[in-house]
Amino acid sequence: MSAKIIQWQADTSRGLGVSDQIVGAQVGLYPLSGTQAYLVWQVDLSKNVILLDAGAQTLALDFQNGKAVGEGILVLSAYTGTPTPTQRWSFITRKGFITSLANTTLVVDDKGRGIEPGNPVWGYPFNGSVAQQWKAIDPFEFLAR
Repeated sequence: MSAKIIQWQADTSRGLGVSDQIVGAQVGLYPLSGTQAYLVWQVDLSKNVILLDAGAQTLALDFQNGKAVGEGILVLSAYTGTPTPTQRWSFITRKGFITSLANTTLVVDDKGRGIEPGNPVWGYPFNGSVAQQWKAIDPFEFLAR
């Protein structure tokens, strides 16, 4: 497991984040600097999960209501150490994209290519657009720029 910032490739000054570390918090696109958002994720490639350490509990990137459906909003859900099917994601199924392993036709997508802080991200059918391209980088790599 390693700490990563998940940078949006259409605008590398923005990335995947949340405004609050609670179950049900909506995941969105946020500026990578000068924001109050939580942006550092723990990526565990052995379990295919993207996690957020919230102190007393660990939260996972997940589909709202635990259903991997197209246009399904992404949220944080409780993580018990064993991922649910909708908490599993792959960075290698499609290089440069984050693919749902519960439904491999879906990838993490910036809804409407919006750039406002907190613009929702959702699971959307893969089409290769810039709204779907992400890169996991070391937080210190970002800070060194």
